[in-house]
Amino acid sequence: MIEPFLTRHRTTLQALAITAGIVVIQLGVRALVHAGTDNTLIEHWPAGNLREGLGLLALLIGFGGCAARLSLAWLFAGIGAYIGLNVGPTIISQVVSGTF
Repeated sequence: MIEPFLTRHRTTLQALAITAGIVVIQLGVRALVHAGTDNTLIEHWPAGNLREGLGLLALLIGFGGCAARLSLAWLFAGIGAYIGLNVGPTIISQVVSGTF
């Protein structure tokens, strides 16, 4: 059922994938440029748009890989990377400082 759709619209889907890739790269570069300003503590270096941008980039790559390969492993890897980038620095700083 999906095979005829994919064969009929192959060029449109390829153009859409290329356009989405360009947009994702531009958003990733923009997020890297506007990173957090305080880089002395482990929880502050990704506090700006860097953490959110990289997390969303990993999430979008996970969604794209899931759609391209029809495998949920890509989706779970993207979600895991997003959660790790957003929660990880806080957990690491609490473990190092001993405050829970």
